[in-house]
Amino acid sequence: MAKLRRKNELEEALKNPQLFNELFLNYQPLYLRETKELRGFEALLRWQSAKLGLVSPAEFIPIAEETGRILEIGSWVLKTAIAKLAEINLEKSDKSLIMSVNISALQLKEFNFAKFVAKELESCIVQPAQLELEITESAVIDSYGEAIAVLNEIRALGIRVALDDFGTGYSSLSYLHHLPI
Repeated sequence: MAKLRRKNELEEALKNPQLFNELFLNYQPLYLRETKELRGFEALLRWQSAKLGLVSPAEFIPIAEETGRILEIGSWVLKTAIAKLAEINLEKSDKSLIMSVNISALQLKEFNFAKFVAKELESCIVQPAQLELEITESAVIDSYGEAIAVLNEIRALGIRVALDDFGTGYSSLSYLHHLPI
């Protein structure tokens, strides 16, 4: 019953004409371990429901994936995070900071995903090397060949690709050699 309620509330939040009025991004700083210098930020999606309060991403992201709404949400997250990085670039003369964004398996399967990302970077005047897309093992394993092709396309644009949560799924070191990460 609780899952159905979260699903209904998420649908209501996404119908909001101000596009995801209840969804927001937190930007967690990322530091280099060796020098403790700021490397950039990771964009973390959060949902502050008017009726349910703060809902954990572990609860609402699987629902968004099941319903296919993750494509819409994921596009919004990428656009918002890239725009934030462009804003940071304007404030700082150093354009070496990166923005790390998690992407779902469904986004990897989306037609022209790499072109969409490239267009967003270009429209915000952000260098591709400043974006890091984080994928999980399961995002790749679901459709291995297709995912590798998209990841190669993303890498060819100069966008960084990182593996998130390694070891929670199919963890094999030999498997890593085949991934363009």
